[in-house]
Amino acid sequence: QLDAAEADLRSARTLAASGGYWSFEAISAANLGVLHARGRRIAESMRCFSEARHLYARAGEPARTVAIMQIDYAETLLHQGIVADAVEAARQAVRLIEPTGNQVILGDAYLMLARALLASGDQRHAVTTADRAAKTMLASDRSRMVAQARSVAVEAELAGAVDSERGEVILDEVSALVGELRSDGWHKRAAALQIVAIKAARRL
Repeated sequence: QLDAAEADLRSARTLAASGGYWSFEAISAANLGVLHARGRRIAESMRCFSEARHLYARAGEPARTVAIMQIDYAETLLHQGIVADAVEAARQAVRLIEPTGNQVILGDAYLMLARALLASGDQRHAVTTADRAAKTMLASDRSRMVAQARSVAVEAELAGAVDSERGEVILDEVSALVGELRSDGWHKRAAALQIVAIKAARRL
């Protein structure tokens, strides 16, 4: 229901602006960026993210909410195939949130960075970053997110496998991981991982 969501966000932004709450206005602008990206209005999405950055600068750049915006921005870029910029946006999110000690957002930032690194073809760093995301999510009591992080690591390992013996070891993990993803409600991710596994099995 994108139209209704847009009306709510614009209303929130107007209220925030009228009260001088620059940070909340920035949150509304950034969420409008996400909304326009989902509606495939990419130019409008980029404009909203740009406005959000200016508003956050005015509000003193609160690390937590700016990091959340950078994660959303990285995902938007990744869906558009702008991979190098997505990697940098995700790295910026990690840099912002690491000093705060906020493990919840840090786990999300690591996962986003791992996905972007995988898309860029950097399988080695994608694996280590996805493993870091999984450990951070466990530490912050978000066990339902761990399978997502592990699936990115496994996908990266499959992409980097060059012989059938190593490939078989990784593929053995896929079946259990697909079951975990489904039980945690990540059905699309489970299907995507199965497709990756089938392609890797054929290649190897």
